[in-house]
Amino acid sequence: SPAALPGILTASSDMSHHLWSVWTGSTGEAVQTFAWYDVTAALSPMGERLLTAGAFDTGDTVKMRDTSTGEILRNFTTNHHGNVVSAVFSPTGEYVLAATCGPGINEGSMVMWSASTGEVLKSFTGHKGRVRSAVFSPTGDYLL
Repeated sequence: SPAALPGILTASSDMSHHLWSVWTGSTGEAVQTFAWYDVTAALSPMGERLLTAGAFDTGDTVKMRDTSTGEILRNFTTNHHGNVVSAVFSPTGEYVLAATCGPGINEGSMVMWSASTGEVLKSFTGHKGRVRSAVFSPTGDYLL
């Protein structure tokens, strides 16, 4: 769990995101709720920012938000790489990585941006199928 915000972030098909308290002995009450229809959500290493992605109207965009307010701080667009199905921060929080599906039935890629500038740093293409998930190794040196 992030040091500043010990919790679990969930994205649900009921158009809500819940930030659940882990350490208070909570029985499951949501401590923060946001109303967006996205398929993935991830907290930054320190918990001050969150990523959401996969909304029907903006499926090619990852949104970085302020965890406290839900305000969009930056948009990361995949351009021609398809719909985002997974997005994560690097272990240091410096980078954002997204996995995409499409636009073709057997296409997918990963896209990595600078979290501070929004610049695309690298696109990883050439997969023979849809990429459904992408993560950094614990050291941030490798992608899986």
